[in-house]
Parts: sequence; C-alpha cells; structure tokens
Amino acid sequence: QQGAMAMYSPVGQGYPQNGMQPMMVESGPNGVGANGLPYMDEDEKESSRGKMIGLVVVLLTIPRIVGFLIAWAIAHFGSSIQYTLRIRALGDDMGYLYTGAVVFTFMVSFLNKFPVVYKGQVIKDGSGNLSS
Repeated sequence: QQGAMAMYSPVGQGYPQNGMQPMMVESGPNGVGANGLPYMDEDEKESSRGKMIGLVVVLLTIPRIVGFLIAWAIAHFGSSIQYTLRIRALGDDMGYLYTGAVVFTFMVSFLNKFPVVYKGQVIKDGSGNLSS
C-alpha cells in the first residue's frame, strides 16, 4: 500500500462485498495513513506530546489555584472566628477525610485528562472532529 493512493476494501473484514464501494485513502505526509488516522511523523508526535502535557498540567493546576483563592478570600474576608471554631469542632481526625477527598478529586481529574497526551499523538491539529 505504498504510493499516493491506496485502496481500502472491506472484504475480509466481515463486510458484504455486494453494494460496497472501495474507498480511496491517501497515504503519506499530507493525507491519512493506512489505519485511517491522519499521518504524523515522529517530530509531529513528539511536538504534540509536549504541548498536550503542558495542557494537562494547566488544566490540573489552574482550577485548584482558583478554588484556593476563592476559599482564601472567604476565610480572610468572612467571619474567620466562626470558621475557625467550626473547624476545631470537627476534631483532629477529620483532616484525613478532607485530604483524602482532595487526593481523590485530583486523581479523577488526572485520569480524565491524561488520555489527551496520547490523543495528541494520534490526531493532528485541524483534523476535524475525529474524536466523535
């Protein structure tokens, strides 16, 4: 399947031959690879990987910074004495529960966003809506 154009035929993959038109698929630097995904060389993949890692770091960091700033503003400008009394009434062991909740939410957020790194190595920028 080398050259500018390659034939794709569904025969042998469980599709009926009658009524099926073969689809022309470009293979090469400007087209689609034999696997149906946009062709990307190793430099493009590595460049995309770096960008996507940066995006994941930003998406994991910025919401937590904004949340911390909102919590700080409420604690600083609100009724801090009342907040301190309520926190002390919870007891010493409740800190582990809240720390666990923070770690759990970070883990869920990370697991939802990390596949973007690998997706960027497969799908080019400007490839259209291939993810749907």
